[in-house]
Amino acid sequence: MDNRCDQNNRMILMMINNFECQGLCCHRVRIYNCSGNDNELQTLCPDCTEPTPWCGITKCNVFGCNCDECRMQKPYTRIDNLAIPEIDDNNNHF
Repeated sequence: MDNRCDQNNRMILMMINNFECQGLCCHRVRIYNCSGNDNELQTLCPDCTEPTPWCGITKCNVFGCNCDECRMQKPYTRIDNLAIPEIDDNNNHF
């Protein structure tokens, strides 16, 4: 067997394994009622604060993951969906 192929397979497995170990991701969301107006949709963290640049209580990695803990959602708010441009449309609500 070609040694280069074996090295490439190990590299791919390491990359897949790395993504599985990302941990908790803390991204910003599209959220209603942070300002007290239920009709106002904003892009913030679930606790109605600005991301720094993510919404973790502790440090996150460059992808907004591997955070120990995320900021908690305020009880009077309603999350519409994640604030990620690729899925930011009316068909992607949770």
